[in-house]
Amino acid sequence: RATTTLSGAALERTRGKGLAEAVADVPGVTQLGAGSGLAKPVVRGQFGRRLLLLVDGVRHRAQEWGLDHAPEIDPFVADRITVVRGAAGVQYGPDAIGGAVVIEPPRLPTTPGVRGDLHLIAGANPTGGTVAARVQGATADVRGLAGEVAGSFRRLAAPSTPDYPLDNTGSREWNLGAAVGYRRGTGEYRMAYSHYQAALGVCACLRLESSEDFYAQLDRAQPIGVENYRDDFTIDRPFQAVGHDLALARGAWTREHLGTITATLAFQHDLRREYDVVRQSTTGPQFQFRLTSGDLALALAHNPLHLSDHLHLRGEIGVVGVAQVHSFTGLPLVPDHVAGGGGVYAIERLVGTTLDVEAGVRYDYLARTASIDRIDYLRLVRSGQLAMDACSGGVGDPVDCRSRFHTVSASVGVRRALSSAAAVKLDLSTASR
Repeated sequence: RATTTLSGAALERTRGKGLAEAVADVPGVTQLGAGSGLAKPVVRGQFGRRLLLLVDGVRHRAQEWGLDHAPEIDPFVADRITVVRGAAGVQYGPDAIGGAVVIEPPRLPTTPGVRGDLHLIAGANPTGGTVAARVQGATADVRGLAGEVAGSFRRLAAPSTPDYPLDNTGSREWNLGAAVGYRRGTGEYRMAYSHYQAALGVCACLRLESSEDFYAQLDRAQPIGVENYRDDFTIDRPFQAVGHDLALARGAWTREHLGTITATLAFQHDLRREYDVVRQSTTGPQFQFRLTSGDLALALAHNPLHLSDHLHLRGEIGVVGVAQVHSFTGLPLVPDHVAGGGGVYAIERLVGTTLDVEAGVRYDYLARTASIDRIDYLRLVRSGQLAMDACSGGVGDPVDCRSRFHTVSASVGVRRALSSAAAVKLDLSTASR
């Protein structure tokens, strides 16, 4: 795989930026959108559901389909950020068409004592700053027990162009998390929880009533009403309020004649509320999306098989499963749905003195049932978007629409070392979602 890792000093230079900004300098990576909380990473032209985000070994489950639905991830949780470019569906699943962004937290300490770090960051455009801290410790009383507490807070005002401020684009974000780990014998255990919360202003600089309005404003040097724009910390309508919870439990056991078995159970809750410009008497959100997800993963990294003195076989097999419930309230937009799925994969790597060969295959299955209010279902039938008997025979209220998906990913790669300083590599892979 073509990978780039940000760690150490390279990662420190990105502190204070959003996730998309932090990885945007990596070759092959750009960002879609602007602002600390409204931009998402783009890897080889792919983003959203075609780009996997992996946090502490868990797939980030959130509302990714909107262009301004940025990842609810605080980069301060990371000790390393690895960008994998190119289809990586075998290792990571059907979301990794463009690649993956792998966010790894720091390892818990193994020696008794307490340590920590503190970041204080200030900026001029946008005006504001960030404070972040992490404290880790291990106790001598209970050997193998360690933990950490980490958090951050960022407050930014609306930034300015050279000629005028981008009104109502301030942001307020905070993140708080804790983890505890325990090592005993050949077992290693970890439990972690984190909460992310943000209020993100949306600039109403472009107001459109028709296509003529769009072209008319293209010819203007400044937006209409620019004299009223401010570069302060105020967040008015329209804005987004986003919260994300991640809780996980992981265990890893090493067996002498088998290898390392890893089991991960994760729970995620994502709540996104969007507030539009409405009458003054209206106080609630116009759109509210709630996504609850549960993930289970089991993997076996087997011991190396020594085929000869210079030829060894390493590999991993695993199974994954997911269950989701999505609920929506507000103006008609998307239906509620429930989903469940799973996958199985195998990757093997033949390691030689100067030649490595790797091959893998993965199968994934997803079942989803969407519940559409009957009045909306009939509207879709009249417009020709659905057949009358497409969902539940067209009966019931709401009408249940069931979908089933199957996908296979595969890859094969060869790496040949030409010398101690040079190597050539060829990778062929396919992924779909």
